Amino acid sequence: MPGWLPAGRRTDGARFGGVLRRSTIGYGLALACALGCMRSARLDLQVDRIGQLLLDAEANGALRCAPRELAVARSQLEFAELERAQGFSSKAEQHLVAADQNARAAKLLSPPEHCRPRADVGSAGPSR
Repeated sequence: MPGWLPAGRRTDGARFGGVLRRSTIGYGLALACALGCMRSARLDLQVDRIGQLLLDAEANGALRCAPRELAVARSQLEFAELERAQGFSSKAEQHLVAADQNARAAKLLSPPEHCRPRADVGSAGPSR
């Protein structure tokens, strides 16, 4: 009468279900960790890309032509880095979206031919 035995005592091979469940949970945890690392790497790439976009906008003269967009992009990028460091990836992604939008706007509103600071030709040095 093997049907009346508890699941751990069954002799028809069902007792290996616990091992299978434990290994499935282990694989699930490993997959979650791998996905977390991929998400973190993706956030790192976004932070680097937006940081470079901000540097380009600054070089084009965004401080002069698009100061608000530049400031918002910088602050949102910093907030994203803080949220990521605290483990809040979804909040970091939201800040990165705002940082990206404002960094793009700062670059678009700052064409270098109009916004880049001009070097004075007469102030190159003392004349002789």
